[in-house]
Amino acid sequence: MGLLYSFRHPLAPWNTYFSPSILLLLQMVTFGAPQAEGDLRLSSGNYHNFGILEIYWMNKWSTFCGISKGGAQAACRQLGFLDYKEYYPLYNVKDMSLNKIGPDVPIVVANTFCSYKSTNSPLHILECGISVGVRYSCTHDKDMVIECKNISLWDKPYDTQVRLTGGEYLSSGILELYLLNVWGTVCAGRFDQGAANSACRQMGYTKSMSFSTTSNSSTSISWLSGASCNTSCSCFRSCYKAAPVRNVSCEYSNFVSLNCTYDVSMRNTPGSEDRCSKVSGEWCGNKYPSLSLGIVMVIVFLVLVVAIILVVISTLLIFSAPVYEKVNVFE
Repeated sequence: MGLLYSFRHPLAPWNTYFSPSILLLLQMVTFGAPQAEGDLRLSSGNYHNFGILEIYWMNKWSTFCGISKGGAQAACRQLGFLDYKEYYPLYNVKDMSLNKIGPDVPIVVANTFCSYKSTNSPLHILECGISVGVRYSCTHDKDMVIECKNISLWDKPYDTQVRLTGGEYLSSGILELYLLNVWGTVCAGRFDQGAANSACRQMGYTKSMSFSTTSNSSTSISWLSGASCNTSCSCFRSCYKAAPVRNVSCEYSNFVSLNCTYDVSMRNTPGSEDRCSKVSGEWCGNKYPSLSLGIVMVIVFLVLVVAIILVVISTLLIFSAPVYEKVNVFE
């Protein structure tokens, strides 16, 4: 039974919504997912929301030498919490159970540059911008310790919110969509790379490293008959035009699993609650493009101009045609 709760983040929603047998199956599906550049974890602490902040950078786990208030907020949100509570260097920690990181762990992040925001704050630490490089003044007794507020990002979800469940880190897992006050999986039919990228962007990442079809005996609700985008959007909602419906045939197999990552070379606009909870004109799907009124008027004008030109040409051809006299060849 220890394996059932071996994942780092106990606030991950599958810990609440699935039975232990389903939990084990989900872990078997996603346990082998690769760590993504920029993944975070809290180490050495006795509580799930408290510990030394580490980042997966250049294929190894490293610590932070400094962090801003906004950076602490972004880190906690990336870890699945609503906000941070406190942050300070390790030498200020009174909790003696928090062990110092070993010397083989590098210190690569010197600082973060992010302003604290009361709304629409970043969902990923790399969105803040970080100063990378070892400073000789940084030692492991200055590693940054963070305590996050013990409130999940999913305690009060908004309609069309997405999340990944069942993974060791929040960057990978089974894709779920919140609709009509219910979390449900997303059916894999017609799901493509553009839809995968868009779902990842809504969660604060820049793209999807990979996606796959997962089968499972879960009785959870499945939404959609598929989602498709011919490009990457900042909101997954943009990938399905029709009103989403429950897909009963997909509730026992064939739903989507994702691995998301943050590519610092990309400058995609991430999704946010303010942007993605509203039905906007942004549409990136392969069908039924949503056109603005201005574009529609331009198209109508061009059609009218072409029609007028065709009428004028037809009229000129009629009046300029040669007139032939009738000749009686028998006279």
